Amino acid sequence: EEVAKELGIPVQFQRFWIWAKRQNHTYRPNRPLTPQEELQTKEKFPVQYREIKMEEDSQDNFFLQWWYPVLHVDYSIGVLPSTSTNNHLQVQVGQLREVSNKTTNAELKLFLEVDCGLDLIPVPPPDKSKDDILLFFKLYDPEKEELRYVGRLFVKSTSKPIEILPKLNELAGFAPDQEIELFEEIKFEPSVMCERLDRKASFRFSQIEDGDIICFQKKASPEVEEQVRFPDVSSYMEYVKNRQVNPHRVPISA
Repeated sequence: EEVAKELGIPVQFQRFWIWAKRQNHTYRPNRPLTPQEELQTKEKFPVQYREIKMEEDSQDNFFLQWWYPVLHVDYSIGVLPSTSTNNHLQVQVGQLREVSNKTTNAELKLFLEVDCGLDLIPVPPPDKSKDDILLFFKLYDPEKEELRYVGRLFVKSTSKPIEILPKLNELAGFAPDQEIELFEEIKFEPSVMCERLDRKASFRFSQIEDGDIICFQKKASPEVEEQVRFPDVSSYMEYVKNRQVNPHRVPISA
């Protein structure tokens, strides 16, 4: 009820996920709360909110934008619209909320899943079976040198990436038959790991699970690859990881 008051999302349209820390030290939404856990959460963790505002030039702000929608553990509730909504309605970093119980100094980190219909009104979340996987997708544009979040989808673990290519083209605004390449964004620290995803192997075979991030881009021609600095997602992430900002030097008068 507190979340409904604060964010305007009716209770019946909310689905909370537990974050999990993986062996590579990244954090991903792991699984939805069970009904029993939701009751325990309400009893043990009175919900209070504190809005997190980040400066535009803040390094942490860039970190959140880069990993969006997968957030650093210190930032708990990420509200993501369904893939049927317009991209400009995506929640910004400054709207992320922290859930805490100030009386016991305990914290519960959750991810809030929200689906919206074509009229942009929240709708009940889709049923999720054990075979369903929640994936997040980012689009890379080598000419703009831009990597941005474009949506999320539930897929069957037994299905293959090649089966969702038309949907990904739709998310990106590409032609239905546009040839694209897929990459799994595995980690950013301490070193970048972003590997090509076999489009013809099942998600289960590729060890893709709930909360994973898939990046995709148009398949570039050799001519385009020669004209851009970072032809694929992996090379761009390496650049972002290793680049250094030189501080402005003020000349000292003699």
